[in-house]
Amino acid sequence: MDTACPAEDLGRHERYIGGMQDVADASVAESISRKEKFRQYFRAFNPTASPLQSIKDGLVLNDLRPEALYQKIAARVELEPESLQAVVGGIGSGKTTELLLVLEHLRELHVDGLYFEVSRHVDVSKAKPGFLVGLVADSLLNKLGNPTEFVSERARLSAFLYGHWRPLSYEDVKPDENEMVFVEGVVARPVRPEEGISESARADLARIASHYQEVNRPLAVLVDGLDRIQDIEEFGSLITPDLLALQWMSIPVVCVTPLSLQFASHSAMRERFDRIHELSAIQILAGALRRILKKRDIHGLLTDAASRALTIGSGGILRDLVTLARDAGEEAYVSGAASITKEHVAVAVQQLGRSYARGLSKQQRELLVGCIRTQSFDPSNPDVLSLISSRRIVEYSSTSFSVHPALEGLLEPNDFF
Repeated sequence: MDTACPAEDLGRHERYIGGMQDVADASVAESISRKEKFRQYFRAFNPTASPLQSIKDGLVLNDLRPEALYQKIAARVELEPESLQAVVGGIGSGKTTELLLVLEHLRELHVDGLYFEVSRHVDVSKAKPGFLVGLVADSLLNKLGNPTEFVSERARLSAFLYGHWRPLSYEDVKPDENEMVFVEGVVARPVRPEEGISESARADLARIASHYQEVNRPLAVLVDGLDRIQDIEEFGSLITPDLLALQWMSIPVVCVTPLSLQFASHSAMRERFDRIHELSAIQILAGALRRILKKRDIHGLLTDAASRALTIGSGGILRDLVTLARDAGEEAYVSGAASITKEHVAVAVQQLGRSYARGLSKQQRELLVGCIRTQSFDPSNPDVLSLISSRRIVEYSSTSFSVHPALEGLLEPNDFF
């Protein structure tokens, strides 16, 4: 017979309930801890994150390339005010990040860098020569606070960039003094190779740049996004007048260029640049890719086998490494795993391979299979260059190429799916 008093029964009951609550709280805490770990992992491996934000967050390693490329580019800017430098590489090779590292380093060298991602300012398919000169002048006026002594220049630059209205004249088809006609600016009109930059715009920039450097610091211009123009001749027609104008003003330029410039050995456009910096994929076995993973995986969610599988599956392409790591993390989280294993990576690699295989023509597939069999790659072939541009073929050096490992496993002589 139980002789315990009601108070003792209540105490035992409360202790029991309390113990159960502790277990429940520990379980919830464990769940939240796992969720937060994966949340931070996802933030660190966001392939669409701003490269500038990644640099500020300390997620970028600036010594991935043994030649300290960003320092070399910045040194030439500092030492040669008339220098024109090109940065060339495939999609996802890190061109934007490299340019932003140059920008940061220039500040340390007391040089004001003007960074332009051209797609934010202009549709390059509709631009014409002079758009970069206009954008540089416009940016400098904004940095100067639009001083009153440059009111006329501001008005002319606005008309030069974005167009203006003028009265219909007798030179037009139907003259009418009451009608107006719109003259388009250089960010809207088609490229005409025979056209240059108006002397007015060139002179305005020269005055503004001279004033800026008198009251501030030396200037450099960094241009990103022009690799969207695939044809090297079209690229040259658009940008050459601007490059020469900036060079004449002793404003150094670092410019991302089409991948075709790298393999156009006899192109006159190559001769325009004092130095061409080629960003190839990072060698898989060099250890740099593993350091990137370790830098971002602060909770150690990736197993060693998973890290090895990620470096191999990425083909040494930085954007693919980040994408695969994120997708593998998603697989692990959904499956309830506490860590990310090589099995999760395998699923992500297969998904990436299928995305590369999607949209390939029969001719492109046959070309890729032939490249795998013979290990022969001719980047001067436009079809091969197109596959390099889309990352289906990975370039490790000017003489070393390979079909992307995520795609290679899906390529069969007969069928791909």
